[in-house]
Amino acid sequence: MRQLTICIISALLFMVLLTTCAIADPSNEGVAGAGTFYIDVVIPPTSAAIDTMLRDWVDNLYVPMLVQNGALSETMRGDVRLGFSFTFEGEQFIGVAMRGTLGDTVLTESLNINKETGTFVAPWEILDYAQAGPILSKLRDQITERSPQAEPYLYDMSPSWLTGVYLTDGGLAVPINTGRFLPGFEGDFRFVLPYEALGAAFLLAGTPDFPPTPIEAPYLPIPEPTPRQNEIFTDTHAHSTNHDSILDYLPEPEPADVPRRPMIALTFDDGPSVFTGMILDILEQHNARATFCVLGNRVKNWENTILRAVAGGNEIIGHSWNHTNMTNQSRANAIDAIRNTDDAIYAVTGTRTPLFRPPFGDINSQLESVAAELGYGILMWSIDPQDWRENHQSPDFIYQWIMNQARDGSIVVLHDIYLSTVQAMEKLIPRLIADGFELVTASELIIEHYGDIEPGKRYNGIRIR
Repeated sequence: MRQLTICIISALLFMVLLTTCAIADPSNEGVAGAGTFYIDVVIPPTSAAIDTMLRDWVDNLYVPMLVQNGALSETMRGDVRLGFSFTFEGEQFIGVAMRGTLGDTVLTESLNINKETGTFVAPWEILDYAQAGPILSKLRDQITERSPQAEPYLYDMSPSWLTGVYLTDGGLAVPINTGRFLPGFEGDFRFVLPYEALGAAFLLAGTPDFPPTPIEAPYLPIPEPTPRQNEIFTDTHAHSTNHDSILDYLPEPEPADVPRRPMIALTFDDGPSVFTGMILDILEQHNARATFCVLGNRVKNWENTILRAVAGGNEIIGHSWNHTNMTNQSRANAIDAIRNTDDAIYAVTGTRTPLFRPPFGDINSQLESVAAELGYGILMWSIDPQDWRENHQSPDFIYQWIMNQARDGSIVVLHDIYLSTVQAMEKLIPRLIADGFELVTASELIIEHYGDIEPGKRYNGIRIR
């Protein structure tokens, strides 16, 4: 009997001591070399409800995402080890940081939990992005204090910098990849903003865990870029990984000269794919149109999808041959990438487009010159939910990000290679139409708002200032 009691106590202690090992064998269709793999999950002692939430998140969201993104391919296959730590534990809310490994790859993620409702808390439920100016200003100060060389890359900071926030004991943590403001560098920085400095943008103020009347944060405007900063993003040295960084230099059309209709252009990059047809289903259902920016090396294998898109009034434009950064190419190679892609589209559709979209949104003076020479306008964007980021691949996140910024003349960049984007469109497209927007192709929007498409000119749509 004594031995049995000792065994029971030992088993209970083992359960409390953090470590659980799970074996997963997901459906890995299309993932070369993927098979059975092991998931080691380490969660600190907590309530059964929170423990279950995190394990369900791993099993039903995180691991399937790794499979979908190809992280469990033959070259990166291995055991997944995920460790959770609680960065904030209040009466109502919990902040969670996850750090893991998959072979030599480091995995990071941040989560927030509402204990009362038993649900995860999205970033836009913590911050009002419409009032994020003071927060971005303070974040900019912290970044430049740590890395003064980053200052030229920070003039265009937008709420997208705040999409990974999570609660900590010391304030709201903002994880940022250094490549976002120091191109060519890898690694993550974490900046922590005191809760009392978040001002009116902090939506959790007044809950049991936070003071009811936060101190109003003074607005410190982000300074206008100097001519030197302007040169960084428009000369041949442009290499920002923040897709929005070059767009603020585009002149806004004069209001008196531009007739306005309430229209938005949804654009989808990097396809076609198995998800493109699903988006076409939604567009057809709501009599809407969009622009698909396709890769030349995918055109031949997806001829039927492209023909269906054109038959539905949608636009097909080139997005390079294989998504290589064209600012790093020779002039001759850049010309070939644009021409070969357009030739592949023409062979299927029998039509040519006056636009092309550069990979990553990266552009320099040489590429502008090539576009002008070949007769293409350069399609950019004004709204970017960054649906390609792991922590952005939630249909609700994508939907809310676009709805928060949608306005007449907006051009939205998305990717028709993610199921989460398709799911967001199921809600977004009917909502935009119900709000009075006409969903049109990029060419239609540009001609309506700018009067014509000028070769070599960048078109970003109407930005929120």
